[in-house]
Amino acid sequence: KAYLFTGTSGTGKTTQLRHWINLFPDEVEIINGDKPVIEQRENTFIVHPSPWTGKEGWTGTRSAELGGIITLEQGNKDQIYRMNKKDAVFPLFLQFLYKADDEESVDLVCEYERDLIENIPVWKLINTGTEASALLTHKTLTEEGY
Repeated sequence: KAYLFTGTSGTGKTTQLRHWINLFPDEVEIINGDKPVIEQRENTFIVHPSPWTGKEGWTGTRSAELGGIITLEQGNKDQIYRMNKKDAVFPLFLQFLYKADDEESVDLVCEYERDLIENIPVWKLINTGTEASALLTHKTLTEEGY
């Protein structure tokens, strides 16, 4: 399964991935470093590489089923919790590429996001940027069966 780390610039996405690569090298494979393509197949979502690979140029060649989304925020203490649908809407909406001045495009994004948060778990990770935050996230996903 694929897990997306998302958040504004400077929240620790790259740091988290580097910790995961270091701590869990046999479990980590990068699909895309910035804006993956997420294909909806009924209630399943598939993550694919895209040309937008981020400043690190990270990309892969494989696709995988989306297992969850982790939104990041910096903090003084590591904490992770499952977000309710209402709280997940805004941070995820900011990640979509769409034409904001086109009502049909906005409607499609809203419909797609509704389907996404109905079917995919979203967590909030408040993190210190240390390995402990990666360990906490991995433990949470593993214990919850994701």
